Amino acid sequence: VFPTQIIELNNGDYAVSGYGYSEKTTNPVPFLSRISSSAELIYTKTYPEIGLSSSFDMFENEKGDILMYGQVYGFGKGAEGGDPFLLKVNSQGEYR
Repeated sequence: VFPTQIIELNNGDYAVSGYGYSEKTTNPVPFLSRISSSAELIYTKTYPEIGLSSSFDMFENEKGDILMYGQVYGFGKGAEGGDPFLLKVNSQGEYR
C-alpha cells in the first residue's frame, strides 16, 4: 500500500488512505485503513470496484462518514489523464 493521506477522526481514531493492490486486480486501487487511538488496526479495505485509481485526500463529515476523493483512469477522459471520483464509506469502511 502507498498512503497519501492520514487524518484524525472525531473519536480519536485515525484514517489512512492512498492506493494499493487487491486480490481482485493487479492495478492500483484506493484503500482505506482505520487505526484506533491506541494504535490497533481496525480494518483495511480496498475498493477494486472503482478501477485503476488512486486516492488523494479525504475528510470526515458530521455523521462520521469518510469521504475519499481521487482520480480514476480508463473511463471516458480518464484514459488520457484521469477523471475525479468521490467515495463515501461508513465507520466500518463499507460503501454508502
